[in-house]
Amino acid sequence: MNLKLRLARATDLQMIFRWANDPVVRANAFNPHQITLEDHTKWYNEKMKNRNTIFLILEMNDEPAGQIRYELQEDEIIINYMIATEYRGHGLGNEILGLGEKYLAVIELPENIHKIVGYVKKENIASLKAFNKNNYLCLENEGQNHSGSFRFEKLIQRNAD
Repeated sequence: MNLKLRLARATDLQMIFRWANDPVVRANAFNPHQITLEDHTKWYNEKMKNRNTIFLILEMNDEPAGQIRYELQEDEIIINYMIATEYRGHGLGNEILGLGEKYLAVIELPENIHKIVGYVKKENIASLKAFNKNNYLCLENEGQNHSGSFRFEKLIQRNAD
């Protein structure tokens, strides 16, 4: 199994739209409503231009299998990922998190960014397992955002020059 990450491209818009509206993805999302193509297109184009967004596509044997997105915030990076329907059940959630960390370790991030954070609904067993396998610290999320979820944290490992 040959896995790699690549930067998302404008031509990935329709594929990400299909993935985002998958019933399992919607059930595990904090906004469970279907997304219109118009709203998705606006959102996608904004993410592609945003310097605080790192948007990557997971490829398995050169075929798109999932996406992982990082949103740089004050002192942390918020992670969001999904695996395409036909690739689920093969541990790719675990793999995409690990590959994403390796990617972050070699790019130049602002010095104030110290940790990766992911929010996972308590019912999303596959993602809970993926974050646990990647040694994220699991915290009960009592904040206003993402209620009914766990907050996973991990310090960013930076490669020494």
